[in-house]
Amino acid sequence: RRLPAWQLQRMWRMPWACCRDYRWEEKLLMSVMRIEVKKEGPVRYLSHLDYVEALQRALRRSGLPIAYSQGFNPHMKVSFAVALAVGVASEGEWADVELAELVSSQEFFERLAPSLPEGMKLLRVRLYPEKPKSLSTVLRAASYRASWELAPINEMGKLHQTLEDAWKEPEIMWESRSPKGVRRMDIRQELVKKLLLEENNGRTELKFWLKLSPTGSLKPTFLLEYLESKGFLSSKGANLVREGLWAPDEVGWKSPVED
Repeated sequence: RRLPAWQLQRMWRMPWACCRDYRWEEKLLMSVMRIEVKKEGPVRYLSHLDYVEALQRALRRSGLPIAYSQGFNPHMKVSFAVALAVGVASEGEWADVELAELVSSQEFFERLAPSLPEGMKLLRVRLYPEKPKSLSTVLRAASYRASWELAPINEMGKLHQTLEDAWKEPEIMWESRSPKGVRRMDIRQELVKKLLLEENNGRTELKFWLKLSPTGSLKPTFLLEYLESKGFLSSKGANLVREGLWAPDEVGWKSPVED
């Protein structure tokens, strides 16, 4: 049975009208909550995709008004910073959560914190009334801490010398092999600050900063493997933690929630 012309016209126009409305709503509701989450314990062994899924499940459990994309397969509007390698803990992973309704920072924190699984702890949140620059655009460095059982005192001089020699090198070419093939990179150009070796709580700690780039960044394990080849401590025995992600400013570095 043929439908009357007016009904066909209405059916034809309705989806386009809805799309225009949704696009207009998206322009109005662009508030974003930037959150920092600590990863420790068993959660460090989650892949990045599993970590993303765990955080999204926690957001759903919290009942917070999270924005979703439009279309046949809507998904949560959550964007993450730099993916963390499996087995690496973190003292602060960042994500941007787009909101469908305005919620205060305090309410957001109080509802999400108890919804996170064991090993994930909400550290701080900040509300942006308008969508800020993406984390991948802002962040340009990551700080790491690798620790081992306390090295003998008579070896500390040799370890310090290994780090000094690495810092003085004009370039350090290193090959990384993966299923995708062999990739050559200059480790020296990826170092942001001088390598620092110290003793802390009965352990030997190496602190270092690496550059971040949208096109790809050096894995911290590659630096440890290179140092091991030069007589440093074993890369496989290291307890690796990402201490922070940083954005540049006029005087140095700042966290992505600092103005």
